[in-house]
Amino acid sequence: MSLLTPKKLILFGLAVILLIAIPLTVYLVGKQQELKSKASPATTLTFQPSSATVAVGQNVTFDIMINPNSNFVSFVHLVISYDPTKLEKSGNGLSINTNVFPGFDSSKPPAPAFDPTGKITVDLAIGANPSAFIQKNNTKVGTLTLKAIASTNGITTPITFGSETQVLTGQGDQFNTNVLSSTTPASVTITEGAVATPTPTLTPSLTQAPQATPTPTSTLTLTPTPATGPTATPTPTLALTATPTLTPTTTPPAVTTPTPTMAPTGPGDIIVGIGAFGIILSIIGGFLLFIL
Repeated sequence: MSLLTPKKLILFGLAVILLIAIPLTVYLVGKQQELKSKASPATTLTFQPSSATVAVGQNVTFDIMINPNSNFVSFVHLVISYDPTKLEKSGNGLSINTNVFPGFDSSKPPAPAFDPTGKITVDLAIGANPSAFIQKNNTKVGTLTLKAIASTNGITTPITFGSETQVLTGQGDQFNTNVLSSTTPASVTITEGAVATPTPTLTPSLTQAPQATPTPTSTLTLTPTPATGPTATPTPTLALTATPTLTPTTTPPAVTTPTPTMAPTGPGDIIVGIGAFGIILSIIGGFLLFIL
């Protein structure tokens, strides 16, 4: 009689399936829980440098940096605020790093909207490629350039991330979850620009001869007179008048804020069904063992 009967073969196969399916199921469930835990708020936004000092009329530049930490960033709704009486847009104002955020349509890169109240708004997306998730810390989002238009009188004026700012994740069933943990503002000190100093006027005294003798423009006529004393010659007086310099002021133009575009949705990453499939095979094998 053969030791390997059909029932024993089926029983052996079931044991092998169980040995593979159960550990695989436990592993996949653990990975799923790990992905969920990584979707907790951990991302930060900062300015580099954190502070700067400039004179009126000069530009000040800051890099905007993102640290995803444990998150997989796919979308950023960025809002920046500043005092429009102290700072204004210079050049493009905000240049986006399109290598990281190409936008939903690569042919139409993200376009920031500038509000005259000192508010910048822009929506940034990684595009349709799910492998482009931002996971590396110290990733540059873009560069902010503003012009100083008034002195801060020895104090600082802040540049902040607005409370509406959001950072969304592209992780599985946590898709579109806001994972922004904290933001760090920047500060700017604005000093007065250089002021021209008028040249002082020197007045000659009786005890010191002037270095330069002015030439009068009038003609002096001498008239002979009887025996009298010498005629005194009047000394002309020069007056210098300083002309004040006027500094023009500019008013930033009003810009219409477009409606922001929301991030697309995507599929989840639940793959625990592989383990469940193994368990189903075990049940089928047990049924076959029973009927044979």
